[in-house]
Amino acid sequence: MTLEIANHTEVTSDQMTITLAVLQDCNMGELENAIDIANQSQDAFKFVLYPDIIHFKEDKYKFASGSFNLMKATHDLVQKRPSLRKLLSQNLVFITSYPDSDQYYFNEYKGKSLSDELSQCLFYELEPYSFGQIRLVSTYIWDHLPPTDITSIPISPSGRRALQPYLLLMFASVALDQLIEIPYHEETRGCPFDYCNNVREIDRSFQVKSLCDDCDRFIKDKVRDKALTKDQYLSFIGLINRTYGNPSRFKWDVAISFAGSEREIAKKLADSVIKAGFKPFFDDYSPSDMWGENLSKYLNNVYSKSSRYCVILVSDEYKFKMWTVHERRAAQFRAVRERGKAYILPISINGAKLDDVDEDIAYLDFNKLGIDKISEILIGKLDP
Repeated sequence: MTLEIANHTEVTSDQMTITLAVLQDCNMGELENAIDIANQSQDAFKFVLYPDIIHFKEDKYKFASGSFNLMKATHDLVQKRPSLRKLLSQNLVFITSYPDSDQYYFNEYKGKSLSDELSQCLFYELEPYSFGQIRLVSTYIWDHLPPTDITSIPISPSGRRALQPYLLLMFASVALDQLIEIPYHEETRGCPFDYCNNVREIDRSFQVKSLCDDCDRFIKDKVRDKALTKDQYLSFIGLINRTYGNPSRFKWDVAISFAGSEREIAKKLADSVIKAGFKPFFDDYSPSDMWGENLSKYLNNVYSKSSRYCVILVSDEYKFKMWTVHERRAAQFRAVRERGKAYILPISINGAKLDDVDEDIAYLDFNKLGIDKISEILIGKLDP
């Protein structure tokens, strides 16, 4: 499932810089690759790598189980190093491959295995101090989970899970949490903002490939309240999409599928979408894109992969035309993958309905609402 994102993001001059510092050890090649992809996938956040690896005295912070009190170690390092303390204003995040725990979990799980102890730990931790907030990401648990057949989690040549998707998920979480302090929830929904007390639950996020409804609503409310800019929201979604192996941005905000008799309606709808700052697929406006292409493959890609939404102008003529049937089938294939998320947006003309589209999908009635009202509703759907 690819999350909703518009294609009208503009590069801003006020990118939020997030400094990533390696604590003790990390796979530098995969970390640098993840940073490059994170920066290419969006425009609001700039991820930079601190040039030096930061070391601490292991014996001082190591528990008998083999885990480390890394938050205490980073706290002490920041206290002692003014250069690190200054970076807290640039959203400093420590990245490490060492197992992270704390005194509470160590005492609770004393005598049990390290995996039992770490199963109660967060993948991403934040601790506020008088001098600023320290953020810590440990890759240890991810590194030691068994390989999986989830396609969005590639396996590295060593036979272990690739680090990139996990790091991208952490980058997205860090960036959003810095801006709006998103509330995590204890129940597991396959959402990136779950608290997990079973480390394998993180795989559910890569299967569901979506935020839960509560988190989605919370984030969009923050956009409407202007606590989060549209550019920041779209950049966060771009990172999440790359996390799950999807394109970070859609080429089209909406693809309009229609028969020739409804061309004038489709054009007015496309024009209103363009005026609002979004990008529609409307064949009259895409001749250079389509020129010389295999139309069957091209349109299948438009309606099954490259658009956030598909609007269908349903008329009696639309039901049986060769190309509209092809477009509709591609859209239906996408709708199945979306697992119930709104993708197909049908508009009934003269009461026409489709027999091969889920009967529970709500239609808009063109004859009752008219083009202006329908355009307004569509633009509201496209806006975060």
